[in-house]
Amino acid sequence: MANITNLDLQKQMFLIIKQWEKGSERKQEVCDEYNLTICKFDYWLKKYRTLAVPKDFIEIKCAKKIPAKEQIVRFHFSGEVSAEVPSDLAIDFMNQLIVR
Repeated sequence: MANITNLDLQKQMFLIIKQWEKGSERKQEVCDEYNLTICKFDYWLKKYRTLAVPKDFIEIKCAKKIPAKEQIVRFHFSGEVSAEVPSDLAIDFMNQLIVR
């Protein structure tokens, strides 16, 4: 049996996930094809999404110091939907949007 390092396994799983995202197969079909459980696939999918950083990500820094309790982050979505979230909750809010 070949000795697979954690990094090799990660690369292999991320390739499977990328193919799944681009294709039209259901998750169960991919798991059957690669002899994976849904739980294992979901574990790697979460890890992939956590580590995947968009190449066009731009960090925005506040030019002026404002106390955190006074900072508001506004999110604008399609259909004229928007949300205002206190800055200390904005990261959690974004994580919930991305994961779903």
